Amino acid sequence: MATEPVYRAILVVDVVGSSQRTDVEKPLMREAMYGALTVAFARAGLRWGSCRREDRGDGAYLLIPPEVPKPVLAGDLVAAIDGVLAEPRPGGASWPRLRLSLHAGEVMVDDEGSSGLDVDLALALAGAAPARRALDV
Repeated sequence: MATEPVYRAILVVDVVGSSQRTDVEKPLMREAMYGALTVAFARAGLRWGSCRREDRGDGAYLLIPPEVPKPVLAGDLVAAIDGVLAEPRPGGASWPRLRLSLHAGEVMVDDEGSSGLDVDLALALAGAAPARRALDV
């Protein structure tokens, strides 16, 4: 049971159009999302294994340790994600389109997961109407 909040950067990743995918397509979508993220983390010099991850089915959210500098997150990591998604995907399939939000704040962490107003805000930002409209095609 969590007793004290911890400060973490919060990265939310949401796959665009996931609700239109079939049950057969969804695991492939998630595999591609995680593949892109792990490559981007490596390119940004971040350790994927140092982050607590929670799968959301159509996305994920990550709690990133506080010692990671903000310029690395907002600059290097975001650029690395963008760069990976701009490259051809191995095997020829396209990468899933992703909405991201990056926030930081107090998080309650326990054995079952994490929660807090800052987590709620980060999740809401990724799914907000302006973010959705920006990716409408």
